[in-house]
Amino acid sequence: MATGIVSYYDDNIGQGRIETSSGHFAVRADDMAPDARTQGARVDFDVVREEPHDRAVNVRLRLGTRNDPKQRRFGDTG
Repeated sequence: MATGIVSYYDDNIGQGRIETSSGHFAVRADDMAPDARTQGARVDFDVVREEPHDRAVNVRLRLGTRNDPKQRRFGDTG
């Protein structure tokens, strides 16, 4: 399992990119949990080898991570 940060996500096209210390991985919306589809979210994911580049799958928000700047603690709303 790898960890990284969602550096880019476009909801209109349903694709994004996850940055890690070893590089970046493309990701599709159907491979991401809905709460992880936010730029800057810290995520855990698996890697699938595809030609010509590897792709992130099973992307999920890391436990204890805020996905909204208005959250004071994990799980708070508004």
